[in-house]
Amino acid sequence: MSNRCSCPRSPRATSLVKDNLPAHKPAAVRAAIEAAEPLLRFLPAYSPPAVPIFQPGRIVLKYVLRCSPTFSEPLVGDPEVTRGDDSEKNAHTGPVAVPNVPRDWLRLHLKSARSNTLWMQTPDLPAWLAGARLDGFSGLIARGMAGADPAHAARLQRYRQARQPGLARIAELLEVEGRAGN
Repeated sequence: MSNRCSCPRSPRATSLVKDNLPAHKPAAVRAAIEAAEPLLRFLPAYSPPAVPIFQPGRIVLKYVLRCSPTFSEPLVGDPEVTRGDDSEKNAHTGPVAVPNVPRDWLRLHLKSARSNTLWMQTPDLPAWLAGARLDGFSGLIARGMAGADPAHAARLQRYRQARQPGLARIAELLEVEGRAGN
């Protein structure tokens, strides 16, 4: 094994995807990579192939919210019957990876929150979520958006104020964790 680390110089626009191979973790390797100034992208400890749910002639069932198959399946069914082509359907149903290690829960929460934001902006979906008994939290938010109960609307407003800074902090923690090579 060599103690020398080298990384070719590359234009700044070059992306380098780093996995969790133990050989990529020593400080000297990280220093050589950073000296080349690529745009770094980190993969999680386990990263299943990213495949869309809606594909020509088939649907690949995956979670679309936390580890909730009872919610995911009907939510995948909704765009199947109400949306146009597969790309539009996939835009509404981004898969959420199953967590394998504790930090995966942060990734899962971040992805679920982003999906939920999209769903609340989709015509007719908030009403469906409000009536669905499969995910109480989405229904709670959808009912709060209806604004019938001022106390509920006030709680929802406090949640909204805390949500964005909280999600930003999760993203920051994941980025720091990725740079550390953990």
